[in-house]
Amino acid sequence: MSATQGIADFVNSVAEKIGEIFKRSRLKSLQREKAKIVEELKLAENKFMKHAIDENLYKKIVYDKNKRLIVVDTEIEITKIEDRLKKYKKDIAKLNPKRRVAIKKLFEKKDRILREISKAKNSYFKRKIDKKTYKEIANEKQKMLISVEADINRVYREEAREIMREAEKKISLGEMKQLEMKADTIANDIFEQLPADYEQLIRRRKGR
Repeated sequence: MSATQGIADFVNSVAEKIGEIFKRSRLKSLQREKAKIVEELKLAENKFMKHAIDENLYKKIVYDKNKRLIVVDTEIEITKIEDRLKKYKKDIAKLNPKRRVAIKKLFEKKDRILREISKAKNSYFKRKIDKKTYKEIANEKQKMLISVEADINRVYREEAREIMREAEKKISLGEMKQLEMKADTIANDIFEQLPADYEQLIRRRKGR
């Protein structure tokens, strides 16, 4: 193993360890936030049952806290998954390397939104949120999803246009080569039909 390779391996190893430490730290932070939100929801329910807060305020708290809880739950799930873009790998690989970073980020956004919609639906089925709250959250997420999918389509359209431009260049070059070959053939035909003395003059001029 070369010294350069050894340094590169060491740097990669350190980067992986730092990544793992950051991941564990983020997971703990998210879990603490989730526990806090759950506690706040219980407190709000308790206060509402004791008439300490009115129905409108209670509903607002439930909506805001459950909306945030869905996001936090999704982030916890994502943090635990090693390769959440596995199903998009083939689509990402189709693109030019310079566009893969951008499309990967967009697919990550899409994956996050789909998970949030799924969690909102589960919360509704488990009666943690009412139908109105579920629809409001789902509609908001669907708007975000439409925007992200439009961005994804734009990246693929750009790739398609670039492929077409490259194809047009290749076709043009191919046609040029054909024209050059045709011109050479015509020139040779003319050269063969010239008188012998003129032919010798041209050969001398060309140093042949």
